Amino acid sequence: MTYRACDVAVVGAGAFGAWTALSLAEAGVRVTMIDMYPTPNPRSSSGGESRNIRAAYGADAFYTRWARRAWAIWGERQRQFETTLVYPCGSLRAGSDAEIAAQADLFAALGAAFEVLSPDEVESRWPQVRWSAPATFYEPESGVLAAELSLREVERALRRANGQVIRGRGTLLGQGASTRLEVDGEQFPCGTIVLACGPWLPRLLPDLLGGFIRTPRRELLFVAPELGDPRFGWERCPNLVDPLGWTSADLGNGVKIAPPMRGIDMDPDSAERLPTPLAIDGAKQFLTARLPALAKRPIISAYVSQLENTASEDFIIDRHPEAAHVVIAGGGSGHAFKFGPLLGDYVAQMVLDGSRGEHAARFGLAAHRPLLPGEGA
Repeated sequence: MTYRACDVAVVGAGAFGAWTALSLAEAGVRVTMIDMYPTPNPRSSSGGESRNIRAAYGADAFYTRWARRAWAIWGERQRQFETTLVYPCGSLRAGSDAEIAAQADLFAALGAAFEVLSPDEVESRWPQVRWSAPATFYEPESGVLAAELSLREVERALRRANGQVIRGRGTLLGQGASTRLEVDGEQFPCGTIVLACGPWLPRLLPDLLGGFIRTPRRELLFVAPELGDPRFGWERCPNLVDPLGWTSADLGNGVKIAPPMRGIDMDPDSAERLPTPLAIDGAKQFLTARLPALAKRPIISAYVSQLENTASEDFIIDRHPEAAHVVIAGGGSGHAFKFGPLLGDYVAQMVLDGSRGEHAARFGLAAHRPLLPGEGA
């Protein structure tokens, strides 16, 4: 196949890659997005149609500010695409009195909406929820993103902006300034290379990123409310986060339950993607404790995926130290998707101005290290 030459090739069509490619194309750059699989695909990190967006990050003001910016950009993109992508159901987060107080102080300083609720207040407002946390942080400007739909919309927008999309396997050959990109064994003509391929990043750059990203297994289960029961739709039930697990409110395909699961690594290419009894039992325990009306309802689908965790849970966004024309963007650590439009603008700006990014102290390679045993699980 003969490919059209481009200024920038983006390898990966997930949260990092798709939004970066679109931002570049909208800036007038000739860009090509390359991925082995269709958009979206069942081997992606986190995965599934529903993905949570919230700004509560404990004491880390950086991600709270970023999430609030991302929330605004999602709204702008939703209007641009003329498609509903954001479902503002709100989020309940359990924590100690000290944790909730610190979160409240941060939100108050930023002028962000929030409430601190007692268990009785939670259950009075949402009778379908059983809650026992001593203190609860409620964040109304948060909710669920239609993840798969949004990626399809981004790809359509990219094509409208004259971006090229290729299904193929990207690999790197050569070293340093001579590093070049091949797609399915054929040299691909481009200037800058953006590597945004999630759990496959360490395979493309084993000498640079070996040990920096762990890919633990996660199992997400979808439970069907009783027909005609409106209590668990996104309009009436917030997302829940506590030590037993977390949920995404129902967008029409069931309430998503994410039970705790740690220490099981997963190969993104070869792993079987079927739910285990451990995850099913964990989901049932969560439902019995928090959403008892769903405890005996059927699990109607499951989504098994890997994460791509760094030691600090900060993203890795930097230029290759020996090949300045290669930009690395990954290490989503289970929370990148909500930042997708903002991350795309950030990486695109790095490409355009030749910098390492204004947040290099947090995202740069020098800020990261290999994970220790047990970390990132």
